[in-house]
Amino acid sequence: EYSDDSSGQDGGAILGVTYDGFVEEFVTASVNLEIGEYTKEPVKSMFGYHIIIKDTQEEKPSFENADPSIRLKLAEEILNTNSEAVQTYWKELRKKYNLNISDSELKSIYNNSNTIEE
Repeated sequence: EYSDDSSGQDGGAILGVTYDGFVEEFVTASVNLEIGEYTKEPVKSMFGYHIIIKDTQEEKPSFENADPSIRLKLAEEILNTNSEAVQTYWKELRKKYNLNISDSELKSIYNNSNTIEE
């Protein structure tokens, strides 16, 4: 009723709040709410102040059913922040394709950087 943006036409309802489509303050406040709960203090963003009530939340898809670009982004994030995951990945890849490192210098480098037991 009091929204002065385009959401005012829909009673203030904003659908599909995502990290990519909204400012961080708005998304963070929305994510932290339970369904039926509203922000106790106005949320300030570059667009002004917001009072947010969460009336629904879409079901998140399983990893297997997620968009391939999302799966790739998650996998990259894991590999960039977890060296054990990288080592496990290479170990499983070598096992899957029955790969053996025969070059002694390369094998030495691999063994010195790999802390996971073969």
